[in-house]
Amino acid sequence: MMLTISFKARREDKEITLMLDNEQTIGGTIRILREAGIFSVDTAFVRSIRTKERIPIKNTYLESHIYNGDILILE
Repeated sequence: MMLTISFKARREDKEITLMLDNEQTIGGTIRILREAGIFSVDTAFVRSIRTKERIPIKNTYLESHIYNGDILILE
C-alpha cells in the first residue's frame, strides 16, 4: 500500500513529502534522500510527530505503524 509521508530535518530546516510503499524500510528511504543530497543528517532513529515516539530506521513503515500523512523528524 502506498503512503504519503513527510520527512523533516531539524538541524537543516528542510522538509520533503514522498509517496512510499509501506513495506519499505525507513532507513532505505533516508539513505536514498542522503545519496540524492536532500538531507545530510546521519541518524539511527526518527521521531513520529503523531505518536511522539522514536522509531528505529531498520523497521518498515508498516512495522512502525506509520500511516498516511504522518510526519517523521530526522534526529
